[in-house]
Amino acid sequence: MTGAVLIGATVVALAGCAAPGTAAAPAGSPSTTSANALPTAAPSTSAPGPGPGAAGQAPAKISMICSDREVLDRITTLAGRDAVAGRSATWVDGLYTCRYPAAGGALVISVKQPAKGAERAWFDQQRSRYPGITTIEGLTNFGLPGAGTDDGVVLFLNDGMTLTVDARQLTDRPAGRRAEDAYALASVVIACWRHDSF
Repeated sequence: MTGAVLIGATVVALAGCAAPGTAAAPAGSPSTTSANALPTAAPSTSAPGPGPGAAGQAPAKISMICSDREVLDRITTLAGRDAVAGRSATWVDGLYTCRYPAAGGALVISVKQPAKGAERAWFDQQRSRYPGITTIEGLTNFGLPGAGTDDGVVLFLNDGMTLTVDARQLTDRPAGRRAEDAYALASVVIACWRHDSF
């Protein structure tokens, strides 16, 4: 990832976000998740993890990776409208995962909210899963622990939560572009977390 590209993505991300659940459903579509409609709230299909979310639902600060308008706009730019319309989510043991189907497989974004006191250990464990991962340094890390791979994985630790963006399956583009796209998407999520109240 080049510094100029990362800084450019940071500026775009800081343009602002919508509150969670503001993604508009198409006219005449239900407010629940379906393969062909944009839901008004993030899909949740599994048992809850720890945290303040209602039974069966991830907290809004976490589920926004599958429902925030700015995130969905960025996904549309990166992977197309079909990726947004076909997205699916799970919430199991404090791990919220949103899969966006795309050329070659899926663009996957997840947020892990580990048990109190285990936040950094979980980030470090996640980081160790990816060979060749390097620390994101300087202004491009937003003052947070962050790491990325050259083929499209980006991790950040923020407020005890690990954000992972995995764009490795976007095989319609070169590995370096996948890394830039993963960073750009992560920067949108970080900006939303910092500038919106949840």
